[in-house]
Formats: sequence, C-alpha cells, structure tokens
Amino acid sequence: MKLPGLLYKICEVDVTELVQHVKSLTDHQWIEWDLRQNRYKVHAATESYPFIFSEYGEEPKTYNLDTKIWNTVGPIVTKIEKLYNKKAIIVVLVKLKPGTNIRPHTDGGWYVNTHRIHIPVITDPRIKFILDDKEYHMEPGYAYEMNNMVNHGVVNPTNIGRVHLMVDLIPSSIVTNIDYEQTRVL
Repeated sequence: MKLPGLLYKICEVDVTELVQHVKSLTDHQWIEWDLRQNRYKVHAATESYPFIFSEYGEEPKTYNLDTKIWNTVGPIVTKIEKLYNKKAIIVVLVKLKPGTNIRPHTDGGWYVNTHRIHIPVITDPRIKFILDDKEYHMEPGYAYEMNNMVNHGVVNPTNIGRVHLMVDLIPSSIVTNIDYEQTRVL
C-alpha cells in the first residue's frame, strides 16, 4: 500500500514461542507449499509455510490451521487485525535462504492495496531490508508495516535463514488505530 513514508514500527509482538515452533519445522514442511516462490520469481530464494493465502481478491485458502504453530500465530494475527480493524488475507512464514537476496522490486496487482506487515521471527543485524535504497534491519519483537509501492528487497549475507511472519490485510484506504507519524521508522 502506498504510505506517506517507507517503514513503520506498528506494535510490539512477542515471538519467543514462535521462534521455537519455526525451528521445529522440517525442510519438507518449508518446501511442500511452493506457490509463492514459483509464481513470483523474485521470491525464488525463499521458502514458505502458509496459513492463509489469497491472490487477486479470491477467497482466501487456509493451510496448517490445525497445528500448534497456528495456535501461536493466530493470536498475533488477531492483534494486528484489531489494530487495523481489517481482516488478514495472507498469513505466511517466509524464509529467505542463507546467503541469498530478494532483488529490488515493487509489488503490483492486488497487492498495491494491501497493508503489508512483517514480523521478524529469526534474523540477524547483518540482514538488511532495503526500501527505496535505504537499509533497515527489522528486529524481532515488533510488527512493521512497509510501503510495498517503493522498490524493496532483502540482502541476507549470513549463514542463517531469515524468517518473517508476513501478514497482508484486506485492502482499504481507511485505517483506524494507526498513527503513521508516531510509528514512522524513517
């Protein structure tokens, strides 16, 4: 969604329990659902573990909602939905493989109107999210909204897989409970 700035720290999120769940996911669980990395070539260096996924306004499909990990993710999503008074249409754990990048790009289509929230789960200060040629490290413990209408990408020079919980909220130009001037990172 086009925002007045680039990145906003929206709220605190305790990811302690989620980190443990993420570490227990198997390699097979990370690669079993490959729609996102295959359909969107810019995300070829990622792996995904989905909960809710919708494309182009279609009815969201659900996955893995009967798991212990969803029992941890669900309350985080509910907190974000309440802040925005919006419904999540995408909820997916995304892992950027060690030593890889997501090349700079802008989102298009349906995604130009969604609020894109990133919640870092596993990361390292050397991993940089790049927004409009500015580098940021998104630290665990917070939810961030990013302006996905500017060039953005990620550089992961480390030997760890960077994992974010990504939440897209249903499109709307009216946002409640978020003061963008108070939450702006830069």
